[in-house]
Amino acid sequence: MAMNVSLDPNNPDDKCSRYDVLSWINETLQTNFTQVEQCRSGACFCQLMDLLFPGSIDMSKVKFESQKRSDFKQNYSLLQTAFRKSGIKQPVPVKQLLTGKFRPNFTFLKWFRKFFFANERQRREYKPVEARNGQDIVQVDEPVKSPRSWKNPRESGRVRDESDKDMELNGRRQPVTYDSKWERTFKWIRASHMEDNCAYCTLCDYNIILHAGFFDLKRHQQTQKHMKREMGGLNSSGRKKIENSISCSETMLLFIQNHCLSSLPSRINKVSQRTASYILGLNYPSDIVSACKMNPYCIYIYGQVLLDAESRERTSCHVVLVGFFEEKRARYCIRLLDVFQAEDGSSVSGCLLNVLQKFELPAGNMVAFYVNDQEQTSGSVVSQIQELNSQVIDLGGLYNVPDSACSAGLQAHSSQVQELIASIYEHFSTCSTSNDNLKMLFAGIEGLKDTSAPLSHSCEEFCVLVQRMLEMWSDLVSYFTSCDENNDKAKQICSQLENPKVRITLMFLDHALGPLRVFEQHLQQSKGSVRADLVQILREASGLLRSYASSFLRPQAVIRYLKERDPAILENSTFCLPATELSLGGVVEDFISAREEELADSINVFHDECLAFYKTLTTSIADSLPLSDSVLRGISQLLSPAGRLKVTGKSIVDLAVQFGICSKPEDSAKLTDEFLEYQLVEDEEDTPSTLPLERYWCNVLKTFPPESIFKRLVLCFLILPCPSLEAEKIFAQAVENGDVAHWDDSSEESDTDLTKELDSNDDSSLDHTEVKISPIRNGQMKKNRGSTSEMVQHSDTVKPCVVRLEKITCQRGVNEMLKMDGADDDIWTSSTIHEGSVRGIYGWESSLRQKPQERTVFQAGTGTWSKPVNPDKDSKPENNARSSASNSTPSPRSGKREQAYHDGKGYAIGELVWGKVKGFSWWPGLVVVWKGRALTVSMRRVEWFGDGMFSEIHTEGLLPFAAIVIFVCAIAVNYTRVIFVFFPPILPYILFFFFVGYLVLKDLGFKVERYIASEICEDSIAVGMIKHEGQIEYVKDVRTITRKHLAEWGPFDLLIGGSPCNDLSMVNPARKGLFEGTGRLFFEYYRMLTMMRPREGDDRPFFWLFENVVAMSAHDKADICRFLECNPVMIDAVKVSPAHRARYFWGNLPGMNRPLVTSLTDKVELQDCLEVGRTAMFNKVRTITTKSNSIKQGKMGPLPVTMNGKEDYLWCTEMERIFGFPKHYTDVNNMGRGQRQKVLGRSWSVPVIRHLFAPLKDYFACE
Repeated sequence: MAMNVSLDPNNPDDKCSRYDVLSWINETLQTNFTQVEQCRSGACFCQLMDLLFPGSIDMSKVKFESQKRSDFKQNYSLLQTAFRKSGIKQPVPVKQLLTGKFRPNFTFLKWFRKFFFANERQRREYKPVEARNGQDIVQVDEPVKSPRSWKNPRESGRVRDESDKDMELNGRRQPVTYDSKWERTFKWIRASHMEDNCAYCTLCDYNIILHAGFFDLKRHQQTQKHMKREMGGLNSSGRKKIENSISCSETMLLFIQNHCLSSLPSRINKVSQRTASYILGLNYPSDIVSACKMNPYCIYIYGQVLLDAESRERTSCHVVLVGFFEEKRARYCIRLLDVFQAEDGSSVSGCLLNVLQKFELPAGNMVAFYVNDQEQTSGSVVSQIQELNSQVIDLGGLYNVPDSACSAGLQAHSSQVQELIASIYEHFSTCSTSNDNLKMLFAGIEGLKDTSAPLSHSCEEFCVLVQRMLEMWSDLVSYFTSCDENNDKAKQICSQLENPKVRITLMFLDHALGPLRVFEQHLQQSKGSVRADLVQILREASGLLRSYASSFLRPQAVIRYLKERDPAILENSTFCLPATELSLGGVVEDFISAREEELADSINVFHDECLAFYKTLTTSIADSLPLSDSVLRGISQLLSPAGRLKVTGKSIVDLAVQFGICSKPEDSAKLTDEFLEYQLVEDEEDTPSTLPLERYWCNVLKTFPPESIFKRLVLCFLILPCPSLEAEKIFAQAVENGDVAHWDDSSEESDTDLTKELDSNDDSSLDHTEVKISPIRNGQMKKNRGSTSEMVQHSDTVKPCVVRLEKITCQRGVNEMLKMDGADDDIWTSSTIHEGSVRGIYGWESSLRQKPQERTVFQAGTGTWSKPVNPDKDSKPENNARSSASNSTPSPRSGKREQAYHDGKGYAIGELVWGKVKGFSWWPGLVVVWKGRALTVSMRRVEWFGDGMFSEIHTEGLLPFAAIVIFVCAIAVNYTRVIFVFFPPILPYILFFFFVGYLVLKDLGFKVERYIASEICEDSIAVGMIKHEGQIEYVKDVRTITRKHLAEWGPFDLLIGGSPCNDLSMVNPARKGLFEGTGRLFFEYYRMLTMMRPREGDDRPFFWLFENVVAMSAHDKADICRFLECNPVMIDAVKVSPAHRARYFWGNLPGMNRPLVTSLTDKVELQDCLEVGRTAMFNKVRTITTKSNSIKQGKMGPLPVTMNGKEDYLWCTEMERIFGFPKHYTDVNNMGRGQRQKVLGRSWSVPVIRHLFAPLKDYFACE
């Protein structure tokens, strides 16, 4: 039996740091744990039990390498069984351990350590790695922390030497130990030699103190200093490390030498490894591999690329490139992957397979590939790649359709025409002519140089030549007729030209090849965005096969052939059109009717040849198209923003199945739901029509999670290869997508790197040339010296700027009040801060449905400040100069965490002020003590009223609290005037979300001229329509309301509403918050409020009210307050009704925060609301929601009413009285009890709304 132990918090022997615990477990089990939370899988505890008590745990059942929560539970189940067998009484807190929190895991590890030492009787030989069959105990990934845990760090920036004792875990944030796995995500990070809780940035030569672990690194990556160095301003040591890590083969260097140097600013003789690193990218190949593992990608293979054009050997290579979509940058990116040499097609496929294996590119993410050398290597490459992934699509044939189809048709059926063209070309190659038109016949035609099959490989050139011959037909006939009679070839050409069958054949070819020529021209001419061209190309390709099949097949046969692609349909004469209905072209038909007698003997043969030519073209096109007609059309419609409503859910599922994305029925259902969500989202009115397709889809895909099936499907379409696909153009794109923009031809890197990032608001940078600084550099403090190498040259780091100041003169009465507080009557403020912006509505058009921006927190102490402009007219210039000079160097750090202000600028601790932060209007706040870093002159720490946020702000951005007359009193005066202006009877217009409001307004006696409600619940609409006799106008979905509608219905005097609480209430464990699900409807209310606000100069009263549940998270409440620019009033209906119903109300109604009092008609006790013969068990009941179990007083509690000695639910009429409605108010439309409760559960308490609306009687006319 085991010896039981327990931890004593008062026993010094039981106290140990996490380093002691981790050191013990790593040494015992030969592991590499760096954090306590990484041990929470339970595998390490199971092995420790096996070490202490052999045979107590079946080691084959322990999950050592799993990251699944279910496997963790299995490990703990084995541990609990072993505890029972060994008589261990210590419980295993499985739920607390699985949360990944530090406290429970640290406590349990400490207990196990003590238990281990108490039961370790005799040290036996134990090999932990062999005991677990060579498996590693995987370090469990740390759970993702809420961003709010690191957005406002309060810890000091200095390195602390405190240990992690138990006493320090209470009330303090603990540093995070460096984890080597972060190096996989951030290539520039390394472990610091200073402390375990520091990380070293190789780019910035800077030590980062870790308080939030991974998020500290992300925050550092987004700083200007780091981004500047990462984008090209790297220090020499960091750059050389990256450059030296990239090693290229000789073949790669030769390829770069001959094909990739045109983008460099200067020509170099020989490519070095350093230059190649910039061509390929400084993070090559890890960034490419990472992108391909996370997203779909496409492979480009270019064969027969010359390595050295000047060499006699004419060696060639094959180039492999990768294409993928960069969602963050909204662009399609092609990157150079590798270059290899191969002898034949089979070796090409083998080498390609080796490349994919070498870079570990997942075959499952490969969507398509393109091979430019179709004849020699396409077959073997296709078979090899499709063995890896059968769903991969070969798009080489799609972009070669015109040439391949034209070649197939001409070689099979137009030998006579080709012989005529070759004879004419040969004649003009040896003879000259004086006819200028004939001289231009073969201009620009390169395909005639191939004597074996002239023009058979170029549809465009053949069509151009045929068109020219038809235009010059009379000149050709007259020329060859006038030739020497002894020239037999000229006579033969002349006889062919005079043959009407030859001419009509050329006319037919000109007509038949027309669609192919148009398609090829579009492939060669890019009009705009590459992805936009892809949409047009796929649309035309989907119609190409249909067009040719319709030229000679009956309509039913066309549909069948497009669906089945069966060649037997083409050969069946019953499916073909009659000869007279073949598509020959108007010119051909006119020519036949004009020369009917001459063509009488050959017309039937001509029809047969035309039919055979169409069949050959159709077969060739069908073989070249990689996808069916419907799939190509579906991709085109889906990618086009204008065609999203034309696509059906079934077609989307078919597309996903074609690309191997949907393999399960549940995946198909999920894809359909996500696609419908995309279809229902409205386009923004201010979205320009010229928005690139990449940017459009980037904005759309941001709203979908990474695991979204619809998102993956769209990404598969966005990475399809698109013309132009010429080798040199693709190579140029790949070079541009590397880091060639940061390449320079200097061999030595300047050492004048930035040593301190200046604050963008630092004015002293304009007055001083150099600033001395002393940051922590790799664990050493650099002294301030006068050397040039340690000075910050402002000309290289900070662009000069001019801040224009505008003088705002206040009203006379306001000036007097400000002077009473010692302020000057002239207030200076920067024009760069938009005074007209309303706090919380700044830039709402771009921030709708997005999280509002946080307050700007100026990082005091990181830069230097010059003396601010003093509003005091009596200030002396010499004092200003002296202060500016003294402030050029930061003050030394103070050991105190809380510091007072002694700079003589006013605004002492505890003083009420008005402050201005960029992006917000003026807002009241309280000056609090300075915490943490060194105190900078003229800086104050202010706590803002309402949202609980802090800012470190310059004194120029503050005003005395006496300035309230500017921001509040002026508004009050206007409202006082409004009362008198609008006191005569008027009819208010109201936009409303509930029928409760109309009932309350009529009860209070308001004259309601028009009442508009937005409601989607059919039962609520029925109640409002029946009970108020059609006085309520319903507009259904609020998302369909536009500014134009409001202009037609308005102006409005009152707006009230409330978004559904199911995604905000903390009672719902699956809540999505304010920015997802139904929580987004708050922003629809906010949009209505913004559009309805009276414009400046409009003195009419406008009131608004917004309601939601109290039990919401603190950050959701803070976000709503930030948008609505006010704090809520909490009102519980239990004071005026028998039911608890606490709700938050935001608004500008007068007297919202006055005490809630009952009226004579309010029923406060439950018994007052019950029917005769029923008895209340309670005076007050729980909050009544839409669910029937809310009637119970607790999960297992009793029902609130008894009748005939039995418990009973509340009747519908009784619930109506509890909410303040008349009896049978919801008894419409044959609704059952459940439906009526749902209508009441969504509504408001009538007495509470009456309490809020009562003061409005002073503003509007009443009965």
